Amino acid sequence: MKTLLSMLLILQSLACFGQLQYEREWSKGPLTWDDFQAESPIGETAETYLYYQLSYAKDKKKIGKHTYEYLRVKSTINPYRSWVTEEGKKPQLLRYNQILFDLVELCRRNIQYQLNGLEDFSYVNLIFDEEYKKCEQEMNGFSEAVSHGEDIDALAAWNIIIQKRLAETENTQEPKYDYRNLGLFLGLGIGTTVYFGNISEQFQPLVNFLRLDYTFRFKNLELNFGGMLGQAKVKRTFTFEGEQWSEHDTPYITQTDISLSYADLLKKDFGLSPFIGVSFFTSEDGSKEESNLKKFRLTNMIVGLSYKFANRFTVTQTSSIDGCGSEIRMGPIFRLYLSNASDGIMKGYMLHTSISYSFGGRFLNMK
Repeated sequence: MKTLLSMLLILQSLACFGQLQYEREWSKGPLTWDDFQAESPIGETAETYLYYQLSYAKDKKKIGKHTYEYLRVKSTINPYRSWVTEEGKKPQLLRYNQILFDLVELCRRNIQYQLNGLEDFSYVNLIFDEEYKKCEQEMNGFSEAVSHGEDIDALAAWNIIIQKRLAETENTQEPKYDYRNLGLFLGLGIGTTVYFGNISEQFQPLVNFLRLDYTFRFKNLELNFGGMLGQAKVKRTFTFEGEQWSEHDTPYITQTDISLSYADLLKKDFGLSPFIGVSFFTSEDGSKEESNLKKFRLTNMIVGLSYKFANRFTVTQTSSIDGCGSEIRMGPIFRLYLSNASDGIMKGYMLHTSISYSFGGRFLNMK
């Protein structure tokens, strides 16, 4: 009784690959004789032939809110290049082919494990070559030990060993990461401001202002530099800091703020973050000539809460000298914060709300 071994090593660097029609992955389950669709060559004395292969390429996998981009390794067979004769359809030969496929899968897992922690992608081909040689040696040794499928007792013993190895070998495809400390986020949105106290007697509520935020993250602390721009309307004529503001004036309002927050208070991928800081409130009448420009500035304390709604995450395996990846986060953030004003007729409070869309990311360490 004779069998043939065939192993095709494919090294790919495509942007993405999918399941090809002529491929059948190991994860689909045990082999059956239906996986041997080719005709045996004329004059061939072997009873069965299994065509199997290893390949890798960049791939994506979505788990919950996370989309992982990484190098994925596949172990497959090609049913249209694998064959068996009618005389060869014996249980021990099917088990023999299955163990060969199991050995390819073990090789795939070893390669995947090494690629997940790879620091420099230039070593990919070297890893494949080394693991391929090891796999080829083990498969040749297995074939000789079981007399190419003829020794039923040896097949049973090998099957126990291989099944144990499969159970003990990690089968994770996407890499595992630890967060690095640093991150950077950008937010753009709109909002409104309502005034309370004396300041509410001078200005109507500010609506539809634009807000821009830059956020630097270190562990769970976030330092935010924010700014907003809008146009207000004076409710009644008043004088402040030597300047007279007339009823129906429409000055531009800008407010810049610096705040420190504790991120993800609820310890989720989205959640509540309290913050505290200082803001600089400026009112400027842009309708006047520069020589007649009216403006005033208030310095205020701010306290507030922000809520990050369910974010989308993309985790990318990145080639670098120290082995890291990156996580990109995107999602809306709602902010509600209060600032005070305590300067003459501008005493009072300002309640600000805004909704922004945040985009940013953090570096990751591969485990």
